[in-house]
Amino acid sequence: MMSCNSTTKTAGFTLLEIVIAVAIFAVITTVSYASLVRYFDQSQKIEQAHRRLEQIQKLFALLEQDVRYMVARPVQYNNTTYAALEVYKNRPVFTGEKMQFTTSRPTPLNKMAQINFRVSWRVENESVYRYSWKELDLKDRTLTDRAPDLQHIQRVVDNVELFEISVFNDEDEEDQTDFNEQAFTNEFDENLYKLPKLVKISVKTKGGKDYYRVLEVGSASFES
Repeated sequence: MMSCNSTTKTAGFTLLEIVIAVAIFAVITTVSYASLVRYFDQSQKIEQAHRRLEQIQKLFALLEQDVRYMVARPVQYNNTTYAALEVYKNRPVFTGEKMQFTTSRPTPLNKMAQINFRVSWRVENESVYRYSWKELDLKDRTLTDRAPDLQHIQRVVDNVELFEISVFNDEDEEDQTDFNEQAFTNEFDENLYKLPKLVKISVKTKGGKDYYRVLEVGSASFES
């Protein structure tokens, strides 16, 4: 009778193999985490850029409508008359105000008729706001910086470094930024009805780029 002795070998991992596997896993995890962080950072930057672009587009769309339908209609607040268009550089009527003027919109039912109202573009806490109100002449009430019962207030663009308004009567003419600046009077003055031909809007966002548009009063013409 023949007898056979067999030896069974048990397969397993040595300590060195385990250490190497753990090291490789740690490297892969670190690289994957760094890539994930970069992805989320890039995604956030793209989202912020997209949001900024949407705000800029909204800004110019609103300004296009306001400037296009600008009206030579002065207004009166508490016995003080303000010009149809006033661009402020040093002496704004309201805090942070850059420009104030009378504009209009066609009525929904009758395109030949129009509704006049006043708009004010301002910079407050690094944001651009558009104020509008329908009461053009206020004799017994005071229009303060914020009067919710009178004004409709829109925050249009955030994180603004620069927002400037310039007006021109000709493309080659020098900037008339002080156009009708607080040109108020209690007597008739033809300057109260004066409107420019062109309005230039310059915007610079924080960490972004510069934008500008040249709008033609009465016909909404753009130049970039």
